Amino acid sequence: MESTPLVSVVIPAFNAESTIRNAIASVLSQTYQHTEILVVDDGSSDGTSAVVNEFADERIRLLRHPSNMGPGAARNTGIQAAKGVWIALLDADDAWRQDRLAKFLDAADESGGECFLADDIQLCFDTDMGLSPWKSADISRKLTNWVELTDFLNAGAPALKPMIPVRHIKRHGLWFETGCRMGEDLEFVCHLFRTGLRLKFVREPMYLYRLMPGSLSSNPERLRELLAVYDRLLASSGFGEKERALLARLRNEVFQSLGFEPVRHALVRGSYGEAVGHLLRKPKLFGVLLRQLPKAFDYWLAARRVGGALR
Repeated sequence: MESTPLVSVVIPAFNAESTIRNAIASVLSQTYQHTEILVVDDGSSDGTSAVVNEFADERIRLLRHPSNMGPGAARNTGIQAAKGVWIALLDADDAWRQDRLAKFLDAADESGGECFLADDIQLCFDTDMGLSPWKSADISRKLTNWVELTDFLNAGAPALKPMIPVRHIKRHGLWFETGCRMGEDLEFVCHLFRTGLRLKFVREPMYLYRLMPGSLSSNPERLRELLAVYDRLLASSGFGEKERALLARLRNEVFQSLGFEPVRHALVRGSYGEAVGHLLRKPKLFGVLLRQLPKAFDYWLAARRVGGALR
């Protein structure tokens, strides 16, 4: 491996004027500096491109879509234009800890073989003072240092923000699904595993995920998109019997969440009688409610404490 491999950081951005500056700055401040930053303005109607152009750094390239094509298409555009040995993915409303790339590259050097890398995720509230750390997504509790597809699926297919070797992407013709706006990253990661790439998991929360209003909330359209992701994966060749069983189980969990949506909407509106009516008609939804309530209450208390935007 090169002693100082170029890392291509791909940032899809749609109407990200308020957050893109912080995302780019977190890459420019990395302790590992041999990077290029490809910001793909995905048809924004705000000042996203103008903010990117404020940076006087030759490592930054701005690519533009004439209209909004979705995050998968934007990532594909960035990957196609990348010149690096590695692709690192960053969303326009998130940021990185300063040592993230250095830690990843150290782990890659120690791995002894080709792999992709990911870390735990630090959940942060969006406040008037910037990102306010809350807690990690606790992925480290679910995954070991080396991860196969069955490990990933057994852990519930947690969200990953990976760094990937470009040669593997090109060798296997891997691209993000363009007709999908929810779960396209999960689908891509599953195909990384399917094509023989192992995950080297770095057990530190170095990716700073901004909790915007709606960022953790489910909604029917998002859940239907996620169901379609699992349907495509189950229709793909190359997955083993155990992997298919795990994919089917996760699909069923999404299906249950979709069935819970009328209850959730009633609770959000304060229509508690309506929520109880839904639960009585479908008693299995009580289990979903019991799983979600503690998480929702924990989030609400923490957000109120730091002045975070509520979802």
